[in-house]
Amino acid sequence: MSSVLTTKDLETIVRWFKCRIMVYCNESWTKYGGWNFGDESYVPLFVLEKKEFKGKFVYQIVLTVKED
Repeated sequence: MSSVLTTKDLETIVRWFKCRIMVYCNESWTKYGGWNFGDESYVPLFVLEKKEFKGKFVYQIVLTVKED
């Protein structure tokens, strides 16, 4: 069993919970789940940031977005 969250894990999560996940890493976004719905207001969205911490990658929930 691995302590690292993989792409396959994220794809499984969006299928189980019928949600969408956006992950920010290295100045780019990766999307998981269905993003081509007609009415998207009912689909939960989770925004995460993936970054390295003490030699391991960790995911943190994004609570605010800074606009430049």
